[in-house]
Amino acid sequence: MKAIGIIFSLMLGMNAVAQTNLTPAHIVTQKGDTIHGQAEKRTEARNSRQCVFVAEGSSAAVTYRPGEIACYRYEDDGRLYVSKEVELFGKTERVFVEQLIRGKVSLCMTSSKLGQERFSSLKIKRGNRWSTM
Repeated sequence: MKAIGIIFSLMLGMNAVAQTNLTPAHIVTQKGDTIHGQAEKRTEARNSRQCVFVAEGSSAAVTYRPGEIACYRYEDDGRLYVSKEVELFGKTERVFVEQLIRGKVSLCMTSSKLGQERFSSLKIKRGNRWSTM
């Protein structure tokens, strides 16, 4: 019986550790609605693939992939990740790109991990066309 109590305590501890990366954030749905809550802050490569979000008043985490939401923003540092279709490794795919500058010419960055090599790529948008720097 004592062993069950120890295992249960360890499981609760692991759950608490798993949520230490939550930071105030908001998402914008495809319809333009803003939902406030907290999002997991992870590596750039992981941030480009998913947003793990807990809405205010909820304890359930929802994982959003690019295309499921328009964007998400961390409120502590202002980083904005926008769902965009870009060319990576010779194929077109939808990812969350970090929007660094928005205007007539927008500047975005995306990161990925291929094997053990990491890369970052800057994208420039002129009109409706994205190009790689």
